[in-house]
Amino acid sequence: MHADGDADRFYRQLPAPALVGLEATGNCHWLVDLLGEIGPELWVGRCGPDPRQLRATAEDGQARCAHILQLLVEGRFPRIWMPSSEMRDLRQLLWHRYKLVIIRARVKNELQHLALNKGMQKKHRLWSQAGQKLLRELPLSPCNQRAFIAASRILTWRPSGSSSKAFRYSASPPEKFQS
Repeated sequence: MHADGDADRFYRQLPAPALVGLEATGNCHWLVDLLGEIGPELWVGRCGPDPRQLRATAEDGQARCAHILQLLVEGRFPRIWMPSSEMRDLRQLLWHRYKLVIIRARVKNELQHLALNKGMQKKHRLWSQAGQKLLRELPLSPCNQRAFIAASRILTWRPSGSSSKAFRYSASPPEKFQS
């Protein structure tokens, strides 16, 4: 519905000051960002039963809209906290970093098991330069050699054109988190 600009045109024509009530449904960040850009005040809340449990019909949608309007007019709209777009971006960065750490741990475990299966028990010393050299010199079967090469590539991967330090610290936290 909003891809052709209808939503943008509709919300831009609202007279100021305007208040928009929105039921918290999940994938509404495009609307939250749009309304933050053009000015109407936005209240997001939980206004009734879980919408996923209801049969979606046009009548239900109109009834829910009327219910939201009634709650707004009566001052009983159950607002919930919504993070800012900066906070959402920071959370996404943290989630992405968390997933990268998990991938790194899995790959290191796989390489550790390859070394253990060849009788090399180095524990944390396996990740030193000397340990990495020994790991590269292990006699591996063709299948294990392919797994080793793939795991090594994942472990040493960096985005093109960035150093490891730039990759780790490229995103600065929002101002309120900086001291």
